[in-house]
Amino acid sequence: MNRLHPKRRGAIAVAVLVCMMIATALAASTLHSALLGRRETQRLRQLRQTDLLLDAGALRAAERLQRDDAYRGETWRPRDLMPGEGTAIVKIDVSGDAAPRQIDVVASIEPHDDAAARTQRSMQFEYP
Repeated sequence: MNRLHPKRRGAIAVAVLVCMMIATALAASTLHSALLGRRETQRLRQLRQTDLLLDAGALRAAERLQRDDAYRGETWRPRDLMPGEGTAIVKIDVSGDAAPRQIDVVASIEPHDDAAARTQRSMQFEYP
């Protein structure tokens, strides 16, 4: 019979436990990196969405001023965000009675997820 000595069995058990600990640490590190990458991707997507909303608000203000000289601004709540993105608000403020008019646009997204951060972008420009 080929029996292992008790000392040798204990050494093998310790080696197996060390290998399992290393494998678990590697798996946990990989999972942590994947979660960080996912959060960063979501944050960048939300920032890009906010930039697009800001551009849409500026175009909306210019288009409204072409049609209505008395346009003073509005608070616009677009509803066609990507699912789970959050609540979007675009505030447009037009000041001045004569050309050029000052237009202030602020776009923000308030996420539904508590772990995500609110994003906001703003711009000012003159409309002839």
